[in-house]
Amino acid sequence: MNKYVQPVCLWTMDSNQELIVGKNGTIVGFGLNEQDVVSDQLKQALIGVVDPLSCIASDRGVFGTHLTSDMFCGKGQKGVSACNGDSGGGMFFEIGGKWFVRGLVSFIPLGSSTEQCDSLKNTAYTDVAKYLDWIKPYIDQRVLSYDSDVLNIDYVEKLRLFNFQTCGMKSSSYVKNGTSWTLPWLGFVGPWYDLNSGCTITLISEWYAVGPAHCMSTNSVDSIVIFGSF
Repeated sequence: MNKYVQPVCLWTMDSNQELIVGKNGTIVGFGLNEQDVVSDQLKQALIGVVDPLSCIASDRGVFGTHLTSDMFCGKGQKGVSACNGDSGGGMFFEIGGKWFVRGLVSFIPLGSSTEQCDSLKNTAYTDVAKYLDWIKPYIDQRVLSYDSDVLNIDYVEKLRLFNFQTCGMKSSSYVKNGTSWTLPWLGFVGPWYDLNSGCTITLISEWYAVGPAHCMSTNSVDSIVIFGSF
């Protein structure tokens, strides 16, 4: 860990989604830009949380069949949204001077005649707050039901990794390729031989990060994880 690589805070407040409807969260990523090409700079945007009924009504064919109670929707100003390549990127809220992750980019409807996102539509986010009970047992070696060759770490020590005193703090910003880095918990996971096909992940402790399951290779030899190098 250093000033360029720091964890974000897990959501410790009320997980009721109604409390964030109408609020603006921040998303970041390297997905397709306005020219429909992969951005070479880290982009940042404000996205408002949309109530689920309005989200479903906006596109029943997509959200009516795929949006679950463990997800929520978000939409930015006209033409501002997550897009291809942003999968797994977080939606963050600044509360009391600290940053908390609440959502992970899940899916967005595609354009009618393209395989690219429709930036005028809502984006679905996995609600991280709904998975805290799933996350916590995975750091307790005593409840794992399968053999693991992961480095054994004392359970009490594992809990200390989730340090809510130091998480979610912006590091001293620096500029690289014209981009000011302000969210030091953003990372990348993907095959070492093709860095353009990976996903964004979010660091939640010194040892743990969250991201989309489809980006996690079953063969860890083929994957690399990068933080603080964008």
